Amino acid sequence: MLYIADTHPEYGTLGLRLNERDPGRTMVDLFPALRSFRDRPIYLGGEVNSGSSFTMVHRKSGFPENRVWKGVPDKPDFKLFFSPDLAMANELCLTGDARPGEFKFFTWTTVWSPKALEVTPCLGHA
Repeated sequence: MLYIADTHPEYGTLGLRLNERDPGRTMVDLFPALRSFRDRPIYLGGEVNSGSSFTMVHRKSGFPENRVWKGVPDKPDFKLFFSPDLAMANELCLTGDARPGEFKFFTWTTVWSPKALEVTPCLGHA
């Protein structure tokens, strides 16, 4: 499953594959100092060397580098954020202000160039 996270006319479209785990790796393999996330799985958000190298998705507001996704249709109060600030997420878990399960971690993202996903209307046959 692919989720389109953000679109921008100059920079293109960013998406994440949501359900493909990075086999055999967890957060402790990449970030051993982040104690709160040692057993959390890592997901493959896109192809290697495509887009950002690492990001997390969560519902916590207040992160300095948070970017709001476009949200979920028909649920205006449901907001997801993506952010690279792993240290802040770890701190929130250590202080009890968040739970490790509230964060999902991705290596890479899926990126399309501007207008790459535009659909050309079919003109039909005469």
